[in-house]
Amino acid sequence: MSTGTRTGAFTTLTVEERDDRVVVTLDRPEARNAISARMIRELHTVCEALEDEPRFLLLTGAGRVFAGGADIAELRERGRDQALQGVNSRLFERVRRLPMPTVAAVDGWALGGGAELAYACDLRIAGPDAVFGNPEPGLGILAAAGACWRLPELVGESVAKQVLLAGRRLDSEAALACGLVADVVPAEELTGAAHRLIDRMARQSATALRLTKLVVDSPGAHPVADDLAQAVLFEGGDKRERMTAFLERGSARSTTPAPSEGVPAHSLRGPAAPPQGAAAPALPRPQATTRMGDRRRKQVVRPPEGRWTEESETQRSHLTSTDAPVPLRDSAAFSAASLETFSRTGFGVPSTRSLASFRPSEVSSRTT
Repeated sequence: MSTGTRTGAFTTLTVEERDDRVVVTLDRPEARNAISARMIRELHTVCEALEDEPRFLLLTGAGRVFAGGADIAELRERGRDQALQGVNSRLFERVRRLPMPTVAAVDGWALGGGAELAYACDLRIAGPDAVFGNPEPGLGILAAAGACWRLPELVGESVAKQVLLAGRRLDSEAALACGLVADVVPAEELTGAAHRLIDRMARQSATALRLTKLVVDSPGAHPVADDLAQAVLFEGGDKRERMTAFLERGSARSTTPAPSEGVPAHSLRGPAAPPQGAAAPALPRPQATTRMGDRRRKQVVRPPEGRWTEESETQRSHLTSTDAPVPLRDSAAFSAASLETFSRTGFGVPSTRSLASFRPSEVSSRTT
């Protein structure tokens, strides 16, 4: 795919190519950009090009509509064999697995297959008139191209069932409130806001973005996938260059931080030491808070000097910064050299004992 705008090669899409991204506009305004078999084939062509030459993808729709759904006239004629082929679902899964991040800029209707195409993108940004919905059960079918498993992951099971079972449609504000979209902007600013979002990602390491996306999308492979991806990045020159630039910027700044706005300078340094010979001031009484997320009501007390205690009606335990449990899932997966890198405990306080000194059985017994 060459740089520029291509329309001749496509009849249902407008494709604009840039150095670091491809902008694809669903362009069937007479059918509210309904996803037809031809559009699916053309989107496969775009995906093939982005797999060969990884770039960002920005998806949007023409005529203030993202996509009104699948082409119902075509859908009515599909039978069991076409359903088993997963005509739409295979495409949307291919979009989800593209190497670089994808963004859907949605204004107007995103229904049925149109909503599922937006769900398959990594990020979504909406205009004020955006509406997401999956009315498939009203047509005697189900949302089988990704909504039944992607939507619960994106918005939670309760909201997903409201959409999939009760026919609820999420307007832009509801989509923002449940996290389906990253932002809602005026319609005339939608494309620009989507490009700015991609610009922000484009300033990051392309390799780190690709591996981060791969790890996030890898079900059940953690923490092995995380470790392997990090190992690749640790050996790359991009990491060293970016970290060196970060450290050089930090050393160029003043070593004395400026006082925060509205905070006296002395408060940033902590309380002043008492005069020589004077009695040390009494420490304030620790404030008790209640942790309600656990099954039992627990009283959490955080005294000064780094100690941590937790009390409940049936349990009283004392943990200090030097004997906090080591949060390792499987000690066998870590070599002694790897354990040396975990020189801090799960509470973020330096431990007085190197984790490499633990015997495997001892680490396993202390795993939370």
